[in-house]
Amino acid sequence: MDTGSIIIYLECWLQSGSRASDLTGRIQSVMDISKVAQKLKLGDDGIWYSPEASSISYPESGNEWCFQIENESYWFRHRNQCIKTLIRNFSPPGIVFDIGGGNGFVAAAIQDMGIDVVVIEPGESGAQNAKARGLKNVVCTSFEKAGFLKESLPAASLFDVIEHIEQDVEFLIAVHDRLID
Repeated sequence: MDTGSIIIYLECWLQSGSRASDLTGRIQSVMDISKVAQKLKLGDDGIWYSPEASSISYPESGNEWCFQIENESYWFRHRNQCIKTLIRNFSPPGIVFDIGGGNGFVAAAIQDMGIDVVVIEPGESGAQNAKARGLKNVVCTSFEKAGFLKESLPAASLFDVIEHIEQDVEFLIAVHDRLID
């Protein structure tokens, strides 16, 4: 996990002042994402889509390659353990929007902790894999194309994402503007 991802992650989680243990008994649910992202439409496959195509700086076969190894990879599993430790100590103030969530490997770990999560993944194969992995809330588009309303997201995570964003500072400002104060 790169330093930028850790910093963004911690900023989002530290705002709540509560601990993940306070979330016991929370119900994981399917969310009407159109209430916070008015450009999205729910597809027949249960995935939310934007009418606009998203261009991304990521190999087309990258999600499929990762999907083949994530469950057995020491690195992916260890990284999830580190992320779960952060979540237990710095719990989110609400639903986590995992931006650039790929195949949903991290989001599935968060969801398994009893925390509601939305995967936002512009790659169609990644979004399909996230849904197949059991994620309840999956969006197939880029963060920018989703049209999230200002101050509509309780928490956001970005793992191995920022290095794929050309206008990274502007992107981080846009994410920050969509977080609920």
